[in-house]
Amino acid sequence: MNTWRLYVVPLSISLGFAACGSGGFSGEYGGDECVYDKLDFRANGNVYITVMGMEQSGEYKVDGDKVSLVGPGGASLVFTRNGDVLEAGIMGEIMRCEKL
Repeated sequence: MNTWRLYVVPLSISLGFAACGSGGFSGEYGGDECVYDKLDFRANGNVYITVMGMEQSGEYKVDGDKVSLVGPGGASLVFTRNGDVLEAGIMGEIMRCEKL
């Protein structure tokens, strides 16, 4: 387990994600280099986020190759789509969530 995972997991559990639209993006993402067990993006703009066996729902928006998750108070996480991988910089490391 990467050390950054210890910091990101509690933060991601506490976030209630909200954003503005999906642009038709959908699919399930996760993998060994992803802090999330699964990110299940639905074409309607909803996302189901599973971390440590706990699932919560939220929303996301897409702008070009950027996929943004935004929480209350402005907390956000922006992924960059790179083929079938979503990448985000966290604590100086790159988290990669692969399409499942």
